[in-house]
Amino acid sequence: MKPALTPRKERINLRLKKALLNVICKFNAIFLRIKFGLRNRVIELNGEIDKKNALSIKLQIHKLSSQNQLPIKLLINSYGGEFFAAREIANSIYESKAPVIGIV
Repeated sequence: MKPALTPRKERINLRLKKALLNVICKFNAIFLRIKFGLRNRVIELNGEIDKKNALSIKLQIHKLSSQNQLPIKLLINSYGGEFFAAREIANSIYESKAPVIGIV
């Protein structure tokens, strides 16, 4: 039988459980947004444009354009970022076989 926790340890344990649940919920929301976004041919670009975001967008555009020629919607919610990362995204849009519709 486990010894009873002190009230302080119970509060800490409860905070940790809530934090873990919050992280799991955020991960699931991001995963579902990407999964269903790609199914609907929608790509979201949020936040600063950097190498990491550029690679993600580039891979998603390539994946969708290789599937079929239906239009791809690119939702952009960004305040800017690295020039070369943005240029990589622009190059992947130019190289895409499917039309890419940018929505800012």
